[in-house]
Amino acid sequence: MTLRHRLSHVEGRDTGTLEAILADHPPDGARLDDLLELVEEAEARVQEGATWLLRKYLERGVVLSPAQVRRLSATLDVLPEGWARLHLCQAARFLKVPEEAAPRFASFYRACWKSPNTFLRAWAPDGFIRLAQEHPGWIEEAEALLAEALGDPAASVRARARRLVAQDA
Repeated sequence: MTLRHRLSHVEGRDTGTLEAILADHPPDGARLDDLLELVEEAEARVQEGATWLLRKYLERGVVLSPAQVRRLSATLDVLPEGWARLHLCQAARFLKVPEEAAPRFASFYRACWKSPNTFLRAWAPDGFIRLAQEHPGWIEEAEALLAEALGDPAASVRARARRLVAQDA
């Protein structure tokens, strides 16, 4: 059974199934390219599973090449609202973004910040701050976004923002 087929049959937020897929599909160079292809898929369920796996690979120390990060950046503005976007916001701390891809990531984090989804609003400042740490030209906007997050009506957004501030202290 292909990775795409398995991901297309994951029900909702079934992390048990995703963990099993992760165990059966350890990361390697070719797998990362296949995974990026699945992130580009039109089917939301496949995108969500692929971004979840990508985040897990990155958490385990896998590093995307600059070309792979550029490829990922090309998909950011077409990802639907929801889990796939969240997974990529959560993966921001593991991405080394090439200069030419930084504007796309900045635009992506701005769009996530404007979302009614509190999870996206909570994680968008994290991604933007990490982008600004690599590319200081974004620091003023990132700090303004963080300041807004500290005053957000949602407690989860404020809590995530406070964690960011504490990390930088």
